[in-house]
Amino acid sequence: MSEKRAQKGFTLLETLVALAVFAISMTALLGIFSAGVAAYQREKTVSEMQTLASNRLAAISGGIYFREREQSVNTLGEYKISESVTMAALPRARSDQALFHFTVEVSAQDFGANRTVSLSTYRIGHVKK
Repeated sequence: MSEKRAQKGFTLLETLVALAVFAISMTALLGIFSAGVAAYQREKTVSEMQTLASNRLAAISGGIYFREREQSVNTLGEYKISESVTMAALPRARSDQALFHFTVEVSAQDFGANRTVSLSTYRIGHVKK
């Protein structure tokens, strides 16, 4: 009778199969990770745009004296900022009071897509002469 030797280690085929399974799983994980990083970058850009729009809206609508303004466009780094103030008469109001509509739009190119955040508010104020 011949004695069977106990197998020690792995065969080359077993090692190659294990390596293939590992490579496929790492490729899937890398795809998920890169999608997460891209989503984070997009949301970071939108959050910055919202903060900038909110700050600009507070700056142009603060106070009690306003005047109507055509749309003005400024750039701040990669962001394009558009601001406008329109005026409407208030019924039963004094002649120096009006309803003002403030609008701020911030836009930017983000991963090849044009993203825009728009905020607006209304204020009753005195007409600035």
